[in-house]
Amino acid sequence: MTSEPARQLQLFEPPQDNDGAESQAAAGQARLRHHWLWLLLLILALAGLIGLIAWIKSLRQQDTAAIAVLPVETQRVEPVNRYQTTRTYTGSVRALQASELGFERGGEVIALLVDEGDDVEAGDAIARLETNNLQAQRAEVEAQQQRAMAQLRELENGPRPERIAAAAAAVQNIREELQLARLQQERRQSLYAAGAIAREQLDEVTTRVDALEARLSEAQSTLNELENGTRVEQLQAQRARVRQLQARAQDLEITLAESTLRAPFSGRISRRLVDAGVVVGAGEPVVRLVEAAVPEVAIGVPATVAADLQPGSQQQVQVNGQPYSARIISILPEVDAATRTQTVILALESAAAGAVEPDQVVRWSVTQSVAREGFWLPTTALSSGDKGLWSAYVLAAVADPPAGLEPTVDPDQVYRIEQHALEVLYTEGDRALVRGTLEPRDRIVVSGLQRVTPGQFVRPK
Repeated sequence: MTSEPARQLQLFEPPQDNDGAESQAAAGQARLRHHWLWLLLLILALAGLIGLIAWIKSLRQQDTAAIAVLPVETQRVEPVNRYQTTRTYTGSVRALQASELGFERGGEVIALLVDEGDDVEAGDAIARLETNNLQAQRAEVEAQQQRAMAQLRELENGPRPERIAAAAAAVQNIREELQLARLQQERRQSLYAAGAIAREQLDEVTTRVDALEARLSEAQSTLNELENGTRVEQLQAQRARVRQLQARAQDLEITLAESTLRAPFSGRISRRLVDAGVVVGAGEPVVRLVEAAVPEVAIGVPATVAADLQPGSQQQVQVNGQPYSARIISILPEVDAATRTQTVILALESAAAGAVEPDQVVRWSVTQSVAREGFWLPTTALSSGDKGLWSAYVLAAVADPPAGLEPTVDPDQVYRIEQHALEVLYTEGDRALVRGTLEPRDRIVVSGLQRVTPGQFVRPK
């Protein structure tokens, strides 16, 4: 058993030397890391030096390559003071004359003289109505007209001598009969007064005397009329009768003419609307007739274009993709307020008749000369620039060609690229009219623009 003084002595014993060994080991490791760090920095420095040397060599190689001259395709530009522009204007085929034809009176259709698709001339018969009743009426009126004419001629010629003599003889006969009847009346009055006869016998002879006196008066009037000639009133009345019959005959002729339907203009039968045997009313359509005239087209063009056109000049138009020759008939003077165009009327060639339809679309390409100064460039020579402008690369002469050119390059054919700003005035297909800082006979790069930059040395191919 340990005593208390002994335990105290153990507590105050000096410790062993472990911390010193650990410090020495840490110091060795720090020195090792320090050596590796310096080695790494040395390696990095060597790598940087090698990269610097390679970069300097590449710069030298680039300086040597810059002297190489790029061959480019070029074209010289020439100035122009005007150009031809072609614009296409649209119009339509004017409506041809077309009518649905019918009779001016009603009746039964007894004959249709055309079929659909038939061509007819103006005045050709197309259909007919039944006219038996009208024919009978015309025959009756003709007979009445002949009779009235005969009576008129008789009145105009006056009574014949034979008729006057006959009338005078008739007056004399009646006068003699009347004289005899009066003698008989006187006798019977005496006999009646003596009571020898009855009253009826006296009345009988008295009545006969009265009748003869009336006949004598009428016959005398007829004789007087014949001796005096025809009165003016009779002539006027008979002439009026003749005119009345003539008017009736003319009306029948017109009605008979209306019984035949005729073409009002030359054309083609497009439709038959009824068949023979059908009863139609006045004005009811029977056939449809379309005019066979040369078609015309109407096209609106700007007033500036119309001013350069000449009536009678030959043009080319397209109808439904088919080309046709056309001749300018007229240029209407009015300017359309909405479109600001003038209407040009053109007549198509005769081959277009029957091949085009009304209201079909017509296209007309018009070439016009425009005064404008500029240069024609291929569109491949243009590149987009700033503010809506375009640019072109121009070959500028080099006063002192660079040293170190390739042996195959002629120093006199070495140029430097310059960029010129241009304004495009008009494009036509694969070329454009431009204006800008170009000069006549300048050389421009026309292809491969992506390979060149301003200041670069180039040579024409």
